[in-house]
Amino acid sequence: MAGGHRNEGRTRVAVALESAESQAQTESIRLDRVSKFYRAGGRSVVALQDIDLTIPRGSFVTIVGHSGSGKTTLLKIIAGLIAPSSGTAYVNGEHVTGPTSHCGMVFQDFSLFPWRTVLDNIAYPLEIRGHSRRAARDAALAVVRRLGLEDAATRLPKALSGGMKQRVALGRALVYEPAILLLDEPFSALDADTRDALRAELVDLYLDTKKTVVLVTHSVEEACLLGQQIIVFTAERNTIKSTHRVQSDYPRDPRSEELRVMQELIRAELGREPERG
Repeated sequence: MAGGHRNEGRTRVAVALESAESQAQTESIRLDRVSKFYRAGGRSVVALQDIDLTIPRGSFVTIVGHSGSGKTTLLKIIAGLIAPSSGTAYVNGEHVTGPTSHCGMVFQDFSLFPWRTVLDNIAYPLEIRGHSRRAARDAALAVVRRLGLEDAATRLPKALSGGMKQRVALGRALVYEPAILLLDEPFSALDADTRDALRAELVDLYLDTKKTVVLVTHSVEEACLLGQQIIVFTAERNTIKSTHRVQSDYPRDPRSEELRVMQELIRAELGREPERG
């Protein structure tokens, strides 16, 4: 009988472990009670507060909210660029303790090296990871072709349009084949036509690769047009205010009734709180 109890106990442990492993295989990002505080002017400033979030593998998530609500801080914690003050972040089942190769990040500013060509800018992340120059350039060339930058491969950034610079920044994030793509306001500095074109290209890239994509934006329209799940941040408490799901398949019609209703709902939520600088 005692042996039976021991076997039953081992079985429960095994089932629990299998369940945890299964969850880790299906989730791409998990944040458990994550908060971030800074010291400024002798006082503590809240950047993020009590974030519980799970993002399934292969999903496209958009995060929208006013300035100062913690959206960019969240991306940096996921990427391992900054550490949370409390709580834990996991990426692909691994505890994030520093910069992780699972994530590629694209910032609002292009941050290209002005003395490097398009090809060499894209190759740079592999070079600093110890790849030979030839191997890095071969991988970068494949990304150049994927992004339609062949004619610009030997140009310097000063000869590129804003849209092409953002493609190069995206290529630099893609060249080492990360499982997760993090984008912080990538289209905000672009003109409307270029922004629409790059949004469509990002959707095509997502459908082709099925990477997990997390995009931060101020634009409610963009959040609804691109996201399968939309996370709304509140600047009042720097935490998640609400989450919404969009059922429409890609490509989406920005004039559809579903997106119109979703935009009105989210704008109403954001309109109830003041925007912070």
